[in-house]
Amino acid sequence: MKKAVFFLICWVLLFSMTTTPYGSEVKPAQSFYPSPSYEVENLEAVMHQEGLFVVSGVIRNTDAYPTTGYVVIYFTNDSDEVIASDETIVNDKRAIDPGNTGYFELTKKIEKYKQIKRTFIEYVVQEKIITPKKPLITIGVKR
Repeated sequence: MKKAVFFLICWVLLFSMTTTPYGSEVKPAQSFYPSPSYEVENLEAVMHQEGLFVVSGVIRNTDAYPTTGYVVIYFTNDSDEVIASDETIVNDKRAIDPGNTGYFELTKKIEKYKQIKRTFIEYVVQEKIITPKKPLITIGVKR
């Protein structure tokens, strides 16, 4: 009798371990970190004098990591051909934390200013800061 009860308990445990509860299925793991993403906000390109442009805006970091970088500004004509371009730093070379923004501004004199119809912005990542500034877990230290 004891052997039969023991066999029945083992059989129930073995059967319950091989099935998933409530018919759920195992799904593949999803990536925890999203791909890098940066948004340009409040972009302004204003000509103050003949050919003197001031371009300013904000880069929002929507990536999972802090980043540093610079902006490339392209001045194009009707056919999207580049008339002039230049680079400027973002956030005074300080890192932009996830969810935060960094400011940029460029003042440039362009001789062929009458041909300029559009301004495009490209954010170039110089460094993605993957290691956290503070340890997530401190072992052996009293709080």
